[in-house]
Amino acid sequence: MTHAELQFTLKIPPADDKARRAARERQQRLTKPRGALGRLELLSERLAAMRGTLLWYPSHPVVIICAADHGIAARGVSAYPQAVTAQMVRNFLQGGAAVNVLARQMNASVHIVDAGIIGELPTHHHLTRGKIAPGTADFSRGRAMTDQQANAALALGMAVASAQIASGADILCVGEMGIGNTPSASAII
Repeated sequence: MTHAELQFTLKIPPADDKARRAARERQQRLTKPRGALGRLELLSERLAAMRGTLLWYPSHPVVIICAADHGIAARGVSAYPQAVTAQMVRNFLQGGAAVNVLARQMNASVHIVDAGIIGELPTHHHLTRGKIAPGTADFSRGRAMTDQQANAALALGMAVASAQIASGADILCVGEMGIGNTPSASAII
């Protein structure tokens, strides 16, 4: 799959300035010192502008966690063994992790994507099996992924997000899980 094949169209309407102004005016009417909520006030204005309404609270929030193991973990860069990735994902699927508690507070569903976990996971209605490979290669010794694997991972993420939006998700919160993720993210940055 080429980069050009991965392109897709998002239909994002322009920000609604009327909704932004309404949110700003509402903030000024609340019983609190002006600006007391700091950046949260600006965020509420932006969300109103994005949604085109003062009542922007999502009705169908979805959390998507993409999980995979990172080859760099073999170099001892993590306090935990790679088996913890699969253990954590099982915990996510059982509803026992911190992300599940936070999601329940927002009435959000949690969906997991196996993009490259070493080992197998149980079948679950909130699990998408999309394993690109059983973990990446050790990037300290060469490329972590081939171009084809990277493109497949991007396509997988877009497909999962698109499917959730098509099913009615009105806000997506995305995250990741994988032992060795911190040095991998640091290397990318």
